[in-house]
Amino acid sequence: MVFGEYDVATLTVIAVAFLLGGFTKGGVGFGLPLIAMPIMANVISIPLAIGLMLIPILASNTWQAFSSGHHVALFRRFWTLILALAITTGLAAQILTRVDQSAISIFTGVLVALFVLSQAFSLRISVTEKTEARMKPVIGILSGFLGGISGIFGPPLLSFLVALKMPKEEFICAAGLIYLTGTFPLFGTLIANGVISTADGWVSLAACAPLSIGVLLGAWMRSRVSQTVFQRVVLLMLFIVALNLIRRGFI
Repeated sequence: MVFGEYDVATLTVIAVAFLLGGFTKGGVGFGLPLIAMPIMANVISIPLAIGLMLIPILASNTWQAFSSGHHVALFRRFWTLILALAITTGLAAQILTRVDQSAISIFTGVLVALFVLSQAFSLRISVTEKTEARMKPVIGILSGFLGGISGIFGPPLLSFLVALKMPKEEFICAAGLIYLTGTFPLFGTLIANGVISTADGWVSLAACAPLSIGVLLGAWMRSRVSQTVFQRVVLLMLFIVALNLIRRGFI
């Protein structure tokens, strides 16, 4: 059987997770792991939920990183951040495969909740040209640790990139390039530890279908609903998911 031990209910939740994750990515330009992983974690383990994002994340971030043509210049600008993130992700991913899943569930829920609150209250960090160089390795280490242990690199990295006030195309390219870098040590560790099976690979590939539909719907909705309303709905949904993850961790 191609999908192995996955039942219909579990596959349905996974499909909805990628549909909503794609919807958010199409609407605001990011958010696939933030949305999809916590939703899937309600029916499967967090390491497996992260593993199922392998092919969709590789596909979406590869396109995002190389479609605009800014990748060479941005790699030169962010290479210290990228190196620190890659190394830290590989080390932290070892924790992901060994720590009790209840602790990971609580940690991930708290992380997502903090991200939602930071966005809701418009908390921003300040970065000058003088501090940018010193902050890059720090942001890389922090993002790599969070990404390796939870699959969510976004909160510190997105806050840093926003603070740099980059042009839209460069922002999108930089985010995709940096996320793509963290993907290889994270998923490499999961594969090496036997978290991802052949059946999981097929599910990951199939997840590209609802993801693509979600991205198209999100892009369509973005042109018809104000960005403020859209972001508030996404943040509310994220906060509910975060609270549920925390609840599950204490059960």
